[in-house]
Amino acid sequence: MAFSDTLESDWQLPHDYVYLLRLVIEEVATNIVKYGYDNQNRDQIQLSCRYEQGVLTIIIRDRGYPFDPHDAPPPDLGRKVEQRTIGGLGLFFVREYADTLQYRHDPASGWNELIVTKTMTMLDRLRSLPLFQVVPEAILAELAPRLAECRLAAGERLFHQGDPGNECFVILSGAVEVITFVNGTELRLEVFHAGQIIGEMSLIDQSPRSATVRAIEPSRLVALNEAVFATLIGSSPALAMTMLRSIVSRVRNTNQRMIHDLERKNAELLAAYQQL
Repeated sequence: MAFSDTLESDWQLPHDYVYLLRLVIEEVATNIVKYGYDNQNRDQIQLSCRYEQGVLTIIIRDRGYPFDPHDAPPPDLGRKVEQRTIGGLGLFFVREYADTLQYRHDPASGWNELIVTKTMTMLDRLRSLPLFQVVPEAILAELAPRLAECRLAAGERLFHQGDPGNECFVILSGAVEVITFVNGTELRLEVFHAGQIIGEMSLIDQSPRSATVRAIEPSRLVALNEAVFATLIGSSPALAMTMLRSIVSRVRNTNQRMIHDLERKNAELLAAYQQL
């Protein structure tokens, strides 16, 4: 399960998608081992996953006996558990949870390929973030269709220092850094990760961006304009308090860094004066 654990962490997958991922890996892979292979027919199982533009795709390839999951008869859910025929329930859940399920067999090579997809909506992404778990479900469902995901490659800038601050951003996945320039020298101020919000101070006071934000790794974000931001804050005092704490914490950290720099410069000036 280390494979699915890593994907869950990297992609910030909601519970439903984690469940489908684990179900496909456990149920399909187990069926291949138990029924696709035998003592005379043993080979490898290839597993790959990708997430692109909100679609989770799981691909399982094997060279066992051909079997199309669509051909598995549905379980009789109307009967009591002890009266049901053993088997088939896992594949039933895979078919129910997946948006699409494609199977193909290549007679020439002997390879079977099963492709399972699940489309992750913006509402699913927002619900997966702790930041929005205090927001009423109805508000998220209303706002989600109005939001769009933006993607940054590593090293790409989200905005520049001095740009207008008309929106803030929630990081869905990846990480970004906040940088500024002092006497021509680049200085990193902070690093933000998935689930955090960035740029809200400029949105609140309608001031230009006070720093530049750049992606450290491939990242996905969602932009919140003033109307959406106000709706979220107004719908959840807990969310407003969380953001307020975040802003206060950043201001305090910035003040501490400034004080530390002044103390260091004063110490250097005092040492230079004593040498003179």
